[in-house]
This record gives sequence, C-alpha cells and structure tokens, in this order.
Amino acid sequence: MRSIGVNSRRVAFTNDVVTTIPCASPRNSRLASMPACPLAPIPTGRDVFGDRVYFWDDYQHIAGTVEFTPAELPVQRDSWKRTEMHVPVWGDLPHAAHTCSYACFASQWVADNTHNSCLLADPPLEGYSYCRGFPPTSNAQRRRATNAMRLGGA
Repeated sequence: MRSIGVNSRRVAFTNDVVTTIPCASPRNSRLASMPACPLAPIPTGRDVFGDRVYFWDDYQHIAGTVEFTPAELPVQRDSWKRTEMHVPVWGDLPHAAHTCSYACFASQWVADNTHNSCLLADPPLEGYSYCRGFPPTSNAQRRRATNAMRLGGA
C-alpha cells in the first residue's frame, strides 16, 4: 500500500550492519526478498507448498534515512561506539546495534520507560536497563565480545 500523502523516513542506527544489507526486489515482482521473523507483529507468513515461509512480499526501501549515532544515545556512549563492526560478524555487539540501540534511542521521549536496553556495561545506572546479553557475564560471552572487538570493532 502506498500513499503519496505520507512523508515517511527510515530510522537507522549508524552501527547497525543489518540496515546495509540490500534486500529490495524489483517493484511489483512479488519476490521474497526481505526475511522476517515468524513472530513479527506484522503478518509475514505465507504457506508455500505446505511450509511456512516468512518474508515481506515485494519489499522496497523507503526514501530518506534518519540516522542516529552512539553520541545521540542517552548513556554509555563509549560502549555504544564499540558496536561499530567493520567485518560482518554476529554476536552480542551486532545484536545490540540491531535491536537495543533503537529501544535506547526512542526511550529519550518516553517517560518512565523501565525497559530501555541502554546499558552495555557495568555499573548499573538508575533508570536504565541492560541490553539482552549485557554486560557479558560468562567467559564465553566475554570471549565473543573480545573477538568481535579484535575483528572489527572501533
């Protein structure tokens, strides 16, 4: 559905590698071009030969992007700078950049938001919650975070 009366923009965190993945299909091709999660709030499931396949049909990027940077997050800006990945790896830091950064950024305009996912490191700060998987508590989590930093973190 398209409306020429809507001035839409895509909001993207500068360090979110997922937003750089080319996913658009030719307009009106009805190709499965953008993967989606089975529990997404927007219906995406389609039965293809008896199997559930999840994607958005005919996905198109919208014009214009509003980017925000680690400096625009309310707390732990130095920790958020570490989410910049120069080598595509998946783990705790890219996960934080793709999910928690948006909740944290938007929390600045929501009163009494107790689940804002703004914290990546200790110490805890009153009024802010940790991003899932942070701070690294197990040896495996610490190794993944250290390896991600070696591979491409800023």
